[in-house]
Amino acid sequence: MLFITNENELQLSLPQQALYFYLPWEPFHHKYLVMISQFEHLPFFAIDLDAFPKQVKRFSIRSIPSILLLKGGKETARLEGKITASAFQSIFV
Repeated sequence: MLFITNENELQLSLPQQALYFYLPWEPFHHKYLVMISQFEHLPFFAIDLDAFPKQVKRFSIRSIPSILLLKGGKETARLEGKITASAFQSIFV
């Protein structure tokens, strides 16, 4: 997982990737990190909501944490808020 520190690091041209929108103090953040670590084959970009408000608006993020699955730069799945591990895994099959 790449924790974005500069907007130029965000690559939307990959065949498949996931965007993880989070706040470091949010209670479910560490749970999501554990779930994400199971998908090392998939590029994950972690985006701090406070640091990148333009990206929050661009992707219409309304809940934290949020994960967007992108294929060819287009959103194909979205998970928002507290979710179960099975729901998380279901978007990656």
